[in-house]
Amino acid sequence: MSTCVLELNDTGIRVFSDNRLLYESPGYALVDGKQVITGKQAQSLARLSPRKINTRFWSQLSLDSLNMHSPRVQHTADLAWLHLAEIQSAIQAECNELIFALPGTFSKQQLGLLLGIAQECSIMVTGLVDSALAAVASLETKQKSVILDIHLHRIVLTHVTADADLRRGEVEVLANSGLVSLHEVWAEAISDLFVRHTRFDPMHRAQTEQALYDSMPAWLARLDREAVIDIEIDAGRRSHSVSLPQEALVKAASEYYKRVTDGVLLSLGSDTSIQLLLTNRICRLPGFIRYLQNKLPDIQIIKLNEDSVSQGVSLYESQIHQSGESLHYVSRLEFLSRKSASESLIAKPLYVVHQGHAHALTHGPLEIRCCSQQDNPEQYNLQEINHEQNNHELRIERRVYKESPVPDESDDYCLIHRLDNSVMLEKHGVAKIFVNQEQVFSDTQLRAGDSVYIGECGAALLLIELLD
Repeated sequence: MSTCVLELNDTGIRVFSDNRLLYESPGYALVDGKQVITGKQAQSLARLSPRKINTRFWSQLSLDSLNMHSPRVQHTADLAWLHLAEIQSAIQAECNELIFALPGTFSKQQLGLLLGIAQECSIMVTGLVDSALAAVASLETKQKSVILDIHLHRIVLTHVTADADLRRGEVEVLANSGLVSLHEVWAEAISDLFVRHTRFDPMHRAQTEQALYDSMPAWLARLDREAVIDIEIDAGRRSHSVSLPQEALVKAASEYYKRVTDGVLLSLGSDTSIQLLLTNRICRLPGFIRYLQNKLPDIQIIKLNEDSVSQGVSLYESQIHQSGESLHYVSRLEFLSRKSASESLIAKPLYVVHQGHAHALTHGPLEIRCCSQQDNPEQYNLQEINHEQNNHELRIERRVYKESPVPDESDDYCLIHRLDNSVMLEKHGVAKIFVNQEQVFSDTQLRAGDSVYIGECGAALLLIELLD
């Protein structure tokens, strides 16, 4: 057993062991008299029994009286306790200690209440850290950042400064802008699509409405990679199917996307040196990254990995891990020395491998373009290796100097380079790029084992780590 990281976001509370996702459970609770169901099972019943569902017990954690008509539930803390007990039961075989990574929206009273609940669940908590701070720490960047994350009922923007150390700054909340309300907008849009094309209304019966909501996460994941998908709902005696274009959901969410983007613009102000970090939760919203890029052309946008918070905690565990009964909430981290950092997450040499060729990431950025064979691009002062695939050739070029001529923007083009102790994929121009089969629309952090596909060049690039 080991020390695990619990990332508390009510869209899905995640537990990581050695940076591997061990368990995930959304902040849903169904209360039916003496019976209380939490997590994914409660979520799967939410449209069948909407009056018995509570999805605000984490965001409104308190001991205030709650009228749920149940002898087991007097306040939201009771629901949080039952949910945390479910999570503890699922992970206790692998985790003997937990470090909690929490959003900066938690008050001191809520932190104290959470630690009391954890104690009641027999959970040994050995650290409390701001989750946005930990995510930035995973990048080892020394640039000011704003982290954009989505919860069930709100958007949270967290400022992190990077001067002599990493420090969590202002935390801003966009209320009534969470995933629950957005899913309701999309459910209506999808329902309208079915009615228009099949005269079947999935919202007419609770069972088919629940089936729509159950299927939505998988549909959204597919729309992250495809412009149009075919979807189907089983209505009992027959199934109904329609084609769902990504643009239909983007159009339905246009007011929501504008409201969030306006909040981001207000938060960033006129400072274009700030980098905007997007959690993988908000990156799942179809078309949202491109919407942001169009509205914020001068801002560097970076997509965080699912395990970014866990990675940051692992890198800075010596400053986060605490012993004893009195725990303090970590909102500042001293930068690690380069030696300490290199011995932590990226201690081994990393290479980009393609068709038997390995390109080290220790000698400057790799510039990668997928070009049509008939193109004859200008030769740069670069070390170049070409690979051909499907009438296209993949050009992997190493920049010898810090500044190199800018390639033709019509090429599919990206850079892969080291950023302190991280590896970043930097997207340029009109590149169509997939990481682990998911299309990316902004700069993305890479890990050993990730596969990268560039444009029409079908063969994958693979990031590998050299072991002893």
